[in-house]
Order: sequence, then C-alpha cells, then structure tokens
Amino acid sequence: QVLHLHVVKATDVKKCDAVGWSDPYIIAYANDTKIGKTPVQKSTKTPVWNEVYDIDLHYGHVDLRFEMFDWDRVGKHTFMGMVNIDTDEIQQHYGKHNVSFQIKISHAQKRVVEILADCLSRLSQLHPNHSLR
Repeated sequence: QVLHLHVVKATDVKKCDAVGWSDPYIIAYANDTKIGKTPVQKSTKTPVWNEVYDIDLHYGHVDLRFEMFDWDRVGKHTFMGMVNIDTDEIQQHYGKHNVSFQIKISHAQKRVVEILADCLSRLSQLHPNHSLR
C-alpha cells in the first residue's frame, strides 16, 4: 500500500518577523526519515503548499511528523511547532480529503496552526493524472 499525503495549507500562522508576516515552510518525516520539504511561502499567515508525498506502507507502520519553521534570510530558521501522527490515527482518515491536523505552537499558547492533508491509502484513489515519484 501507498499512503498518498497531500499537504495543502496552514491557517492562522503567527507573525515571527519584525516586518511583514512569517515565511513558513514544513518539513515532513515518515518514521524519522525526511520525506520532503515544502517551498517557503513569503510573508503570509495563510500559506498554501499543495505538496504531495507518497509513502510506501510496505512495513505496515508509519509515524508522520510535520515540523513548521519560519524562514529567515540570516541565521537559524525559527521553529514554529510540530505535530506527530501515528499509524492508528492515519488509518482513521484513509480515503478522506482535507483532513485537519493541528500543529501545537506551544503549551502556553492557545493558537494552533491547521494543516490540511489528503490521506489516500490505495493507488486507485489517486488522481488519474498522478504518477508516483
């Protein structure tokens, strides 16, 4: 089986820069292996990425992790938060589009960033024009 993960967008991204909004991007991991990085979306609180990752479920278990950063021209990029999603949670969403996962910014803040994803577990659910990378 293949998990077809489509990272769509985030909403309500906090402002990290002195001028303008944040420059967010996401790094995606499956079982602690980096599977991709979205492009940086400049000066926005509502980034749209539309990035697709296909994850081989040959071993039947996958833990996903999404880390969001604010890109900075100089210095280290600012860590903005992360979300971990285990196999059991993913299986609850198989076949669904626009599933919402929330990145918790911090325990102190009530603000969350919503990540929308498509969780399709079979090749037959892929768009006819989609090919595996």
